[in-house]
Amino acid sequence: MTAAGQIAATRDEEAEGHADHLVARPTGRLHWLAGRVLAGVGLIVAASLAAGLAGWAGEAADRTGLSFVQMLKAGVNIAPPALFVLGAGILVYGWGPRFATTAVYGLVAWSFMIELIAAIITNRWLADTSVLHHINPVPAANPDWKSATWLVGLAIATAAEGGIGFKLRDLASA
Repeated sequence: MTAAGQIAATRDEEAEGHADHLVARPTGRLHWLAGRVLAGVGLIVAASLAAGLAGWAGEAADRTGLSFVQMLKAGVNIAPPALFVLGAGILVYGWGPRFATTAVYGLVAWSFMIELIAAIITNRWLADTSVLHHINPVPAANPDWKSATWLVGLAIATAAEGGIGFKLRDLASA
């Protein structure tokens, strides 16, 4: 949800005309967008680490025997899907800004819906379309570093493509 909120805020800045003055100055369009993306990445990483730290604090109070490192891995485990949502949102924002907010919230909603019905889904391909499906239940299981690497790689690629689209298009008002 954090990634989707960042995309929505970025689109709102452009739609309300706030970005016009920023990107017309020496700062440059890509510099402005990169700042927004880095703020989103920072928020996602900070929230993931905070979740791991809070989980460890709760675990330490109950003395269940899980280590700080295990709980930190659990927190870091939730970052790659959120980063993918951010990257996908930047892709849509770069080429079709009016659809960006709907697309990212749609991706999040789709992922939750697929996870809710995951028990009855026999189609592996359909289950894989949920970004939440790629999160292992750490610390009960080991993190899936292969999926995490793919999601982060796809996030970088889609954000870069979105940056190209943003650089090439005109600003769009509401």
